[in-house]
Amino acid sequence: MAAAVLAGLVVVLVLAVVVLSAMLATLDDDDDDAGDRHGSDSGNGGNNDDVSVRWPGRWTYQQQTAGVLHEPVNWTDATPTFVQLSDVHYDEFYDDTKSCASLCRNRMTTGLYQHGCGAAEVKPAPFVAPMGRARCDTPPVLMQSVLDAASSLVSRPRFVVISGDLIAHWLPQVQGTGKSPETLMFDGMQAVLEHVKAAFPAVPIYAVLGNNDAIVDYTPLTGELAQRVGTLLESYIRVPRTGLGVPHDFSKLNTGAYYWTQCGHTLPHLRLIGLNTIVFSSSATGQSAATLAADQLQWLRTTLAAFRASGDPLLRAMIVGHIPPVVNGYGSGSQQWQAAYADTYMSIVYDYRDMISSQHFGHFHSDEMRVPTLHDTPLPVLTINPSVTPNFLSNPSFRRYLLNTTVPNAVVDYEQWLMDLHRANVNASVPSLPRSRWQESYRFRDAYLVDDMTPLSALAAERYIRSSLKATADYLARYHTHWVDMKRRLDFVDCAFDNVVDQASFAACRQANQRYIP
Repeated sequence: MAAAVLAGLVVVLVLAVVVLSAMLATLDDDDDDAGDRHGSDSGNGGNNDDVSVRWPGRWTYQQQTAGVLHEPVNWTDATPTFVQLSDVHYDEFYDDTKSCASLCRNRMTTGLYQHGCGAAEVKPAPFVAPMGRARCDTPPVLMQSVLDAASSLVSRPRFVVISGDLIAHWLPQVQGTGKSPETLMFDGMQAVLEHVKAAFPAVPIYAVLGNNDAIVDYTPLTGELAQRVGTLLESYIRVPRTGLGVPHDFSKLNTGAYYWTQCGHTLPHLRLIGLNTIVFSSSATGQSAATLAADQLQWLRTTLAAFRASGDPLLRAMIVGHIPPVVNGYGSGSQQWQAAYADTYMSIVYDYRDMISSQHFGHFHSDEMRVPTLHDTPLPVLTINPSVTPNFLSNPSFRRYLLNTTVPNAVVDYEQWLMDLHRANVNASVPSLPRSRWQESYRFRDAYLVDDMTPLSALAAERYIRSSLKATADYLARYHTHWVDMKRRLDFVDCAFDNVVDQASFAACRQANQRYIP
């Protein structure tokens, strides 16, 4: 009897194994063309038009259960990386005791208006915020903290990118400094570059101008000031040696603030194209903007054509700018570039999609990704880097990219880092608590289950973000750099966790926390 039962169990187990094997085989067969992870593609992806083959409708069984399948990367000093800072908005006049009504300055600013802070006036803030305050710009202590954190991750990246808006909002209009607007702007830019140079000595710094890197917002620099700023930017690109020693074109730096250069001495196949996107903006002012825009787009096409004609099959270019050529998905939904310029730019990117590895912008102060398409073809991924400044209700952030020098797609992955600004300010006021802490928010490949950042992988990441409520919620949390409404955070987390039952204690906690609400 016992033997018969045992035999029956064996038969059942064998049938179960057969059925399970068939299920797994079916799942694997559905995704044979995609490999182990969805959307991957060994090249740039610009010439692979059959997206349906390389972009499966669902993920493999292994991905559903195990998640990340790519080989883990140990990011060390030997790993080829670069650091990106965006929308730094460094403010040497920041006062941690002043409210956002004066942009946290102890002096007035001509023409200042505030976002939700009432009339412009100098008045005390409800609490001391040494690390920075919402609706105010980056204080020196926060700037130092960003660079300390970035340099502690990798002491020597191959290069550093600053994608515009180096100086604080309305910096040239600050009153009572004894300096001209031109001097305030130039000194502010130089201060940022010097801070970065001190953190990363002997590393080239590739900076581009943002709309606030001007005397008047969205107005291109001209004349002697444009020449001085161009010379300043060039001097930090040349930091590693007295002579640059690598291919480059700086002929437009002093007149248009755009350029290209090989990315240092160790990346002979990678070029960086730095654009001046102020002139393309829908808000651009000044008579020179239209001429500079047309000249720059022609220069971009000529430059990429020369790269293709060079005969180097591995040569790729990454494009860096400040204002992205996309619609602002938050708020107004406005088109950021004038339509004619955006169309021409995307046409150039389409024509040279085999030469362009990626596009990197800022301006929105948020964490975003876009995959433009033209003629039903996905173009190189366009990333929008979140800001260092907390001005527009975001936690201070920076990004570190992973480069792959062995395949013709330079940017493979990135990791996003942020500071919990509220906790950093509270901890800074209590000697027994640790100082500011930077947290890794996520890595692109891990978060979106892709192998790289090629166009098809980026499309797969977009589809993953839309695949479930949780995936969408996670993306939106990253979009806002995990910024949380402070009143809700204090009430529903701090006070509710510490005062589970007693109503009076909960009310007292709420009252005590009122001063931390901006």
